[in-house]
Amino acid sequence: GSTITFTTSQGPASGNFAVSGTTLTLSNHSWDNSVNGAYTKYTGGGGGNIWTSIDVTSIFGTGISATTINGIACGNSKWVAVGFDGKMAHSDNGTSWTAIPAGTANNTTTTFGTSTIYGVAYVNNRFIAVGAMGKMAYSTNGTSWAAVANSTFSGNIYDVAYGGSRWVAVGDSGVMAYSDNGTTWTEISSGTGAGTTTFSFIQNIRSIAYGNSKWVAVGDYGRMAYSTNGTTWTAVTDSTFGTSNNAIESVTFGGGKFVAVGTSGKIAYSDNGETWTAVPAGTGAGNSTFTGNAYCVAYGNDKFIAGSWSVMAYSANATVWTAISNTTFTSNIKSIVYGDGKFVAVGDNGKMAYLAD
Repeated sequence: GSTITFTTSQGPASGNFAVSGTTLTLSNHSWDNSVNGAYTKYTGGGGGNIWTSIDVTSIFGTGISATTINGIACGNSKWVAVGFDGKMAHSDNGTSWTAIPAGTANNTTTTFGTSTIYGVAYVNNRFIAVGAMGKMAYSTNGTSWAAVANSTFSGNIYDVAYGGSRWVAVGDSGVMAYSDNGTTWTEISSGTGAGTTTFSFIQNIRSIAYGNSKWVAVGDYGRMAYSTNGTTWTAVTDSTFGTSNNAIESVTFGGGKFVAVGTSGKIAYSDNGETWTAVPAGTGAGNSTFTGNAYCVAYGNDKFIAGSWSVMAYSANATVWTAISNTTFTSNIKSIVYGDGKFVAVGDNGKMAYLAD
């Protein structure tokens, strides 16, 4: 597991911990003596975040032929991963994966053909996958997929989420669409006026999340908006990311907070989705620990984990972040999700890895 709790009131500040008769070596650790009164919480090197690589080369390829894995979701003890060239795979445990053939028929095929799949989500007993050229598909079991006849998107769809009895999808040119059943969709046009997404046609919407009875959408040029119903949107005055070519790549909700990540390793958090506080980029104390772009963020097991180029960072409160260097990735980490007691991360070059509790 990632933590070990001892029923002792003290522990060494660093180094190894020896037990009489049996020696337990705990290197590079820290102690928190404030946990549960007299209990001492041990946190191993890198916060106990030891990632294990998953071999999915038979599905997503290897070397220069490897497919980028763009998204991953978990629900009802089933996992789904999606990527370039319409590739999709499913798993019962998040570590052993089986390919789902590409195609267009409403059976076990992905319905995307060779079109890129950018994202996948599971909520309300349904997986929904979204991708290039406005393509969208749904599944109740992660293995048999049906195409959505009209997503209302003409361009790429990058992300989809569920909350408040409604699905919302986001994509190219500041366009959104919403659905109450996941199969019939209504477009929300781009624009900055009333009844629009508040994103202009030159601003792609990259990610969307729901929490605390509120939606938050993020995208290009530091643009961000919030909504209480998924249909009427208000622009965030200051996302803290700036506006000059600064993309906000991902947003999530957990532990009572929204967290967004993006260009130049920037991170910001909010309790209400309207007012945001920046976590400075960089490796110093109190910073995000990222020096490059951050592409994804997820919440689970009482912590946030964000991914960048080959490195991750974790935080229990969204304000103080610690770097994780032993991620097994050597390129961009594109998506992270928590489910069934583990985090699973995916990214460029067909890479996948997991972190168990």
